[in-house]
Amino acid sequence: MDIRRRQIGPSYSFARAYEILMPIVESAGFSKRRRELLGQAQGRVIEIGAGTGLNLPFYSRDVDLVLAEPNPEMVEILRPKVEERGAVLLESTVADVFSCDIEPRSFDFVVSTLVLCSVPDVRESLKTIAKLLAPGGRFLFIEHVVTPGGYEIVQRLANPIWKRLAGGCHLNRDILGDFDSSDMVVTDLLRFNFPLGRPLIPHGIMGIARLKSDFFG
Repeated sequence: MDIRRRQIGPSYSFARAYEILMPIVESAGFSKRRRELLGQAQGRVIEIGAGTGLNLPFYSRDVDLVLAEPNPEMVEILRPKVEERGAVLLESTVADVFSCDIEPRSFDFVVSTLVLCSVPDVRESLKTIAKLLAPGGRFLFIEHVVTPGGYEIVQRLANPIWKRLAGGCHLNRDILGDFDSSDMVVTDLLRFNFPLGRPLIPHGIMGIARLKSDFFG
C-alpha cells in the first residue's frame, strides 16, 4: 500500500497484522475477487502497493510483472515471494514510481487492490496510474468505499483511530467519484459485500478503467 511504516506502541506492526488477518478475509471470499480480476492481466503489468504479495498467485506465469511497495515492513515480507516469482520489486510509492527508471505509457495493465484507501491524494494517484498505461491499456482495481446512510456515520466516527491502526487507510473515501476528474473512465464495475467487513467496511468495488483518450482521442 502507498503508506509509510506506522506503529501503535513499540510492538505493533501493521504489516504483520495484515499478513495474519488477511488470509481470514481471503478465505471468506476475497480471493475469489482477486482471481476474477487478475486473470485478465496480460503483457507488461505493474501493481502499485503490492503489500505482502497476496495478488501474486493470481497472475499468469507469462506476465511481465513489476511490483511497487513503499512500506519497509511490507517489503520484508514481499521480497522472497517476488524473488520466487521472478518479478521486479520497486520500493516506491505511487507518486515516486517514475523515479525508478519506469517509462510513461509502458504498461498494458496497472493493478491496485486495497491501495487507494491509503494514498495521500487519490486524484493525484489516478493521474499517475493513467500516465503508466499504454494506449489501450487497462487499470484493474478492487477497493472498499464509503457506504451512504448509517454505515457512513460509523465509518466517519471510526476513521481517525482506524487510520492509525491500518496504515493510513480511510474508511469513507468516495473513490468512484474521484475517477470523474481523472484521465480514465470506468468501463466495468461490480459492487460487492466486503467479506467480514461490517460495520466498518460493508461494501467494495471491483472494476476496470481505461484511458479517456482511447475513446475520445
